[in-house]
Amino acid sequence: MKKILVFICFIFVFTGYIYSQTIDRTQYKSIDPFDYVLQSKKAPENSVRKYKSTVKFVVQNGLAFTFFSLNEDTMLMLETTKRFNQMTTGQKVTIYYTAAKKKIDKLTLDDIDYSNTTSTIDTTQNKTEKIPTIDKTKYISIDPFDYELQSQTAPENSVRKYKSTVKFVMQDGVSFTFFSLNDDTMLILEVTRRFNQMKIGQNVTIYYTATKKDLDILILDDIDY
Repeated sequence: MKKILVFICFIFVFTGYIYSQTIDRTQYKSIDPFDYVLQSKKAPENSVRKYKSTVKFVVQNGLAFTFFSLNEDTMLMLETTKRFNQMTTGQKVTIYYTAAKKKIDKLTLDDIDYSNTTSTIDTTQNKTEKIPTIDKTKYISIDPFDYELQSQTAPENSVRKYKSTVKFVMQDGVSFTFFSLNDDTMLILEVTRRFNQMKIGQNVTIYYTATKKDLDILILDDIDY
């Protein structure tokens, strides 16, 4: 009986030891969630990358954790393989996670630093960064509703360039949503770089490329604020 009790105690101690093991945090690269999403699209298949980001906790659903970037423009959803301390909605933490590319990234939450609540990453548009310039004269001015009409009859594999004055609605990672000025048409576009943050309802002129692949793929090329 004594041997059984000793064995059970050993199992509990060993299990606690395993779960208390910390990761090597020096192996994790600091990244803003938006920049992570941008990089994830270019990551090679089967690649494994380690990142850390300062974020806001949103919700936990079983093994799934959801966080927002500090400016709430990007959401990260991760799975965990161990228990973490309970957090409150909006609580700032630094998360350590592994991204494994299998067509799309699978994110595993490796650790949480509850004391580190300040990001040292500058998420404003870098003024010294070489931003690709476009020839705005190549873009045809169009109302979003008329664009929708034309997209129905555009030939397969066609590439068209448009500009529209619209209202900013929301950003979700690399996806931007705008309404036409009269609110009757919505445009959802993807970005390949960072843009300045906008306010909901802000009027801007967007320059975008439409590529027909069964449906149009819209890429946001530039914004005139």
